[in-house]
Amino acid sequence: MPACTNGIRFVSLLASLCFCALVEDSAIAAPLIKVLRPLGARRGTTFTLTLMGQNLLPGSELITALPATITRLAPPNNPKKPETELPFLVELHRDAPVALYPVRLRGEDGISNLVLFSVSDFPEIEVKKEEEAKDTPPSARKISPPVVVNSFLTAAAQDVFVFNARLGQSLVFEVEARRLGSAIDPIIRILDGAGREIAANDDAPGIGVDSRLQVKFPRDGEYRVVVHDSRFSDQESSFYRLKVGNYLYAESLFPLGWQRGKDIEVTLLGGNLPGPIVVHPPLDVPASQTIAMIPVPPAKGGSLPMPFVLGDLPEIIEPPATQTPVSLAGETVVNGRISKPGERDLYRLAVTPGERWFFEVMAAGLETTPMIAWLGLYDTQMKLLSSAVDGGSLIVQTEFSFAPPEKGFDPKLLFRVPENVREVLVAVEDLNHRGGPDFAYRLRATRKFEEFALELASPYINIPAGGTATVPVRVIRHTYQGPIQLGIANAGDGLLVEGGHVPANIKEGMLVVTSRPGVKLSTSELEVWGEGVSSAGERIRRRAAGPGLMTPVKGARREVGGGSIATQRPYQAKWLGMALPAGISRPVPLSLEVSDREIQLVQGLKREIRVTVNKNVPIAGSLRVEGQVPAGIDVDIKAGMLDEKKESLPVQISANYNARIGRFDLVLVARTDAAGRELTVVSPCVTVDLVRAFSLVIPSDSFEMESGADVTIEGRLHRQYPFQEAVQIKAVDLPLHVTGAPGHVPANIKEGMLVVTSRPGVKLSTSELEVWGEGVSSAGERIRRRAAGPGLMTPVKGARREVGGGSIATQRPYQAKWLGMALPAGISRPVPLSLEVSDREIQLVQGLKREIRVTVNKNVPIAGSLRVEGQVPAGIDVDIKAGMLDEKKESLPVQISANYNARIGRFDLVLVARTDAAGRELTVVSPCVTVDLVRAFSLVIPSDSFEMESGADVTIEGRLHRQYPFQEAVQIKAVDLPLHVTGAPVEVPATDSAFKLHFETEPAAESGEYEIRLVATAKMEGRKDDRDYTIPDKKLRLKILKGSISK
Repeated sequence: MPACTNGIRFVSLLASLCFCALVEDSAIAAPLIKVLRPLGARRGTTFTLTLMGQNLLPGSELITALPATITRLAPPNNPKKPETELPFLVELHRDAPVALYPVRLRGEDGISNLVLFSVSDFPEIEVKKEEEAKDTPPSARKISPPVVVNSFLTAAAQDVFVFNARLGQSLVFEVEARRLGSAIDPIIRILDGAGREIAANDDAPGIGVDSRLQVKFPRDGEYRVVVHDSRFSDQESSFYRLKVGNYLYAESLFPLGWQRGKDIEVTLLGGNLPGPIVVHPPLDVPASQTIAMIPVPPAKGGSLPMPFVLGDLPEIIEPPATQTPVSLAGETVVNGRISKPGERDLYRLAVTPGERWFFEVMAAGLETTPMIAWLGLYDTQMKLLSSAVDGGSLIVQTEFSFAPPEKGFDPKLLFRVPENVREVLVAVEDLNHRGGPDFAYRLRATRKFEEFALELASPYINIPAGGTATVPVRVIRHTYQGPIQLGIANAGDGLLVEGGHVPANIKEGMLVVTSRPGVKLSTSELEVWGEGVSSAGERIRRRAAGPGLMTPVKGARREVGGGSIATQRPYQAKWLGMALPAGISRPVPLSLEVSDREIQLVQGLKREIRVTVNKNVPIAGSLRVEGQVPAGIDVDIKAGMLDEKKESLPVQISANYNARIGRFDLVLVARTDAAGRELTVVSPCVTVDLVRAFSLVIPSDSFEMESGADVTIEGRLHRQYPFQEAVQIKAVDLPLHVTGAPGHVPANIKEGMLVVTSRPGVKLSTSELEVWGEGVSSAGERIRRRAAGPGLMTPVKGARREVGGGSIATQRPYQAKWLGMALPAGISRPVPLSLEVSDREIQLVQGLKREIRVTVNKNVPIAGSLRVEGQVPAGIDVDIKAGMLDEKKESLPVQISANYNARIGRFDLVLVARTDAAGRELTVVSPCVTVDLVRAFSLVIPSDSFEMESGADVTIEGRLHRQYPFQEAVQIKAVDLPLHVTGAPVEVPATDSAFKLHFETEPAAESGEYEIRLVATAKMEGRKDDRDYTIPDKKLRLKILKGSISK
């Protein structure tokens, strides 16, 4: 199993092709066992067990459950490959059970990965292919059953073994590969002396993808057994054991599991057993053990034990077959089986309309039954209400897929009871209508419908003394989608556990574990738990299951519909228990500190923290700093390099606008080389609260209105600092004949305007109006203020003074604020005319013009002309040109334009018409027109940072996003370039949008990080306002590396 380094994100178990031991993330590389030599041995024998791998330090302790006496031997003296082999003398006890036993190392650099050792009762031989000549084709090797052959496959090779058999002799051929932790998917083929195949097997019942068959030979003579991978793939872990002999084996058992600590008769079935065998396995085992291994009763050679599921709920055996459905109780596991082809088991469950139930069938996923289960729910009239074939049924399918579910996914069903349904019938059957004594299943029904499970993404962890390591935890969200808090129940005083925040809908979390200096672990196996809260407020607590060991399977994917799907998961030995083995490694010579341990990050914005390295001893070379977050957390972390002169570094953290909100954790990881070995150091935990840029606050989530009437909904916009952009609010999915105009909240503007319309025939409910404004502080607190009325206002003429070529007010207009804050309001007589506008919402481009039309409706004839003007809040830098409407002209074009420096955002304007009516001025205001003022163009570049070596050049590609109707040519140039770096301006023609910027560096350019600016300017020649239009600069980060590449 190769060592590998985690990337910036953890990779989900089902998608990963390589397991990355967390020891690689926390210190100098820990011991890594790649293979054992031999893979197994006969009980009662003495042999040398050699561990082969990396960083296998002399003096390390062998940790194993092998029933044997073990003595440490001196390692070989190999200067070219030091620390790659570690031998031990093993004396296996004569009564050692035939089984698989875990083996690992513990030394100064922590604990190693776990490997499995197989004990048999047959003579054993080992094939050492590395001792054979490389240019000699492989030949058949002679074996004499009974025997166990320890070997491995190279590339697309196959192993051939020759043996003699007698007429009528019966032999069992079995390959231990995947069960032993190998990545191969073996096939066995038996050939006669003429090379004809007389038997073959791939994926035998009861042993997963491993192979097994029994052959009764038709004549005396020489035969061959061929072993190869089913896909002839080249796997890193390609070892296997071929067992040949005459022994008993079972293929299934019933029941498939039982309640922990309770007694049950288990029947072993199938295979070559002379008949069913009943055993009473001891089930009084720790809660960390979810699988018990049941041995086949002793026989010469013996097959490996079979897995048996352990649970904590009450369990029952299905009653004998009856004509009526059997009663089903919630929170009880039913162990049943489809005894014959075409059979269907029915259970009666009492329910209440509106209840939600979760149903689960466990069958093929346990690999001890051939049953592929189908689950159905019916009403009492046998009308199908819902059904499921695999766990994917919990996910709403938006389109049809030809991709099959992953092997082993059993049916799960979330069901809401319909109205008028008081009883449902639960049906279980085999999908292909098969049946027999070995077609067993486990059925569970529960009203605790919000379910999730946890899996440890790594089989073990090493923590540096006084240092930090991370523990990624995968969340299998069956039906629960809320946030989860992870923790370690038995950390004790020796470990500080931080992080563990899993946001809603995210499928991975991360614990950050720090070893306190000088404190030993109180336990070597940690319990990782996760806790959520159901919609009913009930606590949901689940323990994370450890993989035991994890073997990646290369190339186990298939092309489907333009993509690929996994056909085999990485192998896990979950029967080893749920715990997370932990070790303490030597202290690392440096540590990381972060400026902030808890930050708030706003969607679409950036946040900066600082990381500092503390070196206990001098370390040559640079440190590469990266960020690490759980999979599914959509944030970008930009760090960089720390050289010998630089002890701290800014780290930029950003999230896009669609990133899921919630609390999560990240760490910074620094890597360097120390004495030829990679040194990895993890920072303390940084908890991030990812929040929306803004939210809407409305007093009530429901309102009423009568047909033919209208209603106004008031609310507030909660901005999260530093977000200050304008926001549009609109209602969608309105029913027929209901309309609603969008609302707008401008940004950074110092004056606003309310447009108030009196409905005909409606009286004011009050004569004093309250005007309020609301903002949000940098701490997220609501700031709500009432507008103060002046009471009265008296201007003071001449109260100004000339200063510096201008004038300033020396006295403000007098206000009588003691009269109160209200805005007195009255209703006047109706006006004899009204204004209509052609557009209630428009987009306006900086530097360009937009036209709307205003129309006057006269209820009575009015002599004279109407003077039409625009009105906007102060600070809105737009120009509105209207004009005069005479008696013959009822409409008028209105031209709206903004200068090049006008602040972008949404604002409102009205048109005001004035005329004389019977010697008195008449003023009429139009409806509100909302304007979205936008930039004429912007620059779009895939990344805001790039690297180049001194003496080399680089090209940056981007595009110009024009806002219609802007179509001018644009010049783009880089400024603030560092010394010895040049970049020529480019011009983007009016008919094009793509551009390329070319930069060159001279060999003398200094390495480091620089900030440069791109200035984009449009030549606005021939226009009335004949000046250049420049958008705000776009900033880029340039990193120059020392190199020898010539231009």
